[in-house]
Amino acid sequence: MNGHSESSKDMQIECALGDLLRKDERIKLLSATVQELRCSKNEEIRMIEEEQSRLMELQSQLNEKETSLNHAQQAVDQASRKLKEEKQRFQAEEAARYDKAIETEKKRLGNELQKQVKQNEEATAAKLEQATQQIRQLQQQVSSLSKAKEDAEITLALFRARTKELQDQQKEIESRYKTQDSPLPELEGNLSKIHQALEAIAHAYFGDLPPEDSDIDQLQRILYDSDRIFQFVPLTASNASKYLRVRAAQSVIVKAICHSLWQPFSGSMMSVPPDQISTFFRISKALARQDRRKESLWRYLTLQGLDVGALQHTKDKKVDNQHARPETQHISDVLRVLVPQQKQKDFERDLEHLLTECARFWNNAKRDSCIIEFDSEPPQSCSSDWLSEPCLEFDHVEASTEERRNNVPAWCFPELHFHPSMRNRRSSQDGQSLVIARPSMKPQARRREILRHAVQHVDQGRIHPERDGVDRENRNKASSAINSVHNNAYTSSLMRWIWYFWQNRSRASSVSRG
Repeated sequence: MNGHSESSKDMQIECALGDLLRKDERIKLLSATVQELRCSKNEEIRMIEEEQSRLMELQSQLNEKETSLNHAQQAVDQASRKLKEEKQRFQAEEAARYDKAIETEKKRLGNELQKQVKQNEEATAAKLEQATQQIRQLQQQVSSLSKAKEDAEITLALFRARTKELQDQQKEIESRYKTQDSPLPELEGNLSKIHQALEAIAHAYFGDLPPEDSDIDQLQRILYDSDRIFQFVPLTASNASKYLRVRAAQSVIVKAICHSLWQPFSGSMMSVPPDQISTFFRISKALARQDRRKESLWRYLTLQGLDVGALQHTKDKKVDNQHARPETQHISDVLRVLVPQQKQKDFERDLEHLLTECARFWNNAKRDSCIIEFDSEPPQSCSSDWLSEPCLEFDHVEASTEERRNNVPAWCFPELHFHPSMRNRRSSQDGQSLVIARPSMKPQARRREILRHAVQHVDQGRIHPERDGVDRENRNKASSAINSVHNNAYTSSLMRWIWYFWQNRSRASSVSRG
């Protein structure tokens, strides 16, 4: 037990000794720390003392600079006073010099002004002398003009007397020779009626295909042989074919009217041989080149004499029917295959009525103071005078075509336009009034392009070829016809005619027409 207690005490002593050693180490560390702090404090004190000494040196330098600055300010003030004195002296010298220069310039300008005033007085005197001479010349001119006025008044009096004499002669001639002078609205109205009747016949009898039991190929061959215009018109149920078919029928009728009914000296002289009519036409044409008034009088008297000799009158309906009947038969022979059997009599009756009206209109127009000429050649380039007739069936084709071609309408055959165009009225050299009315059409290149677009629309189904019964073979025929349009002579000269209505509104011109 005693041994155990002694060992425990030793352990306690060792622990206490260890604590003392650790505390002693800490005390040593604290002493070193205190020593370091003292050294640091001494270093800071030394640095502060050095900074104070440096600041004192800077303060002394600043004092020295302030002293030098005061000396410099005094020098600047002294220099400013000297500069001000020099400036005042310079200004005084300059003022004296400028006053002297101004006085010299005043003297010079005064001398120049006196010289200029003297020159102006001399120039004014010269101008007054010149004006005086001009006044004398004008007085002489006024005197000569007064004399010329007196002569002109005498001439005017003689002219008025001669005019009155000519007017009296005119009244006498008008009482002896009276020519028909239809007003322009009457001619326009008659032409409009013919135009409407022609369109009505074409749409009524040629808008539909021939009967279903007809041989289309045989009809196509017959039409090819009868008129070359049908070489470009395929007989299908499409809107394009209907449009071309109606326009082709119109062209056949118009061709007969222009080439047969509406020819010089034709209509009422059924008994006159063709060679004599040709002679009359050549005489009329030659006189028209020499003197229009002589030609008008000769034509009127010739027609009147022929009518009297043939015991026929221009307004006799039987004569007009007689002249229209052969052309009715000729046109019926060409177009009969396109008209159903039950409508052929109605077609011939309506056609004969139309041609009779055309003959009646011509019998009145050719005796009027006018000449009617035909121009069957279309222009080579597009112009505002040659326009195409709108096609209602092709509205969607036209809209699509316009997107790809600028201003290219969707039709190719001309409008059958009979109305005189008032905007084309102009004065001729002999004082008469000229009115031109012409049907309208686009040039060949555009027609060819438009037809090609129409066939493309058919091929693309825009005109519903399945519904209309258009097959591939017929579309190929149309395409082949399109490629030969520009080579066809009749198509290139398709219905362009010009009516020249010579309306003499003045009384002097009426004398010659009488």
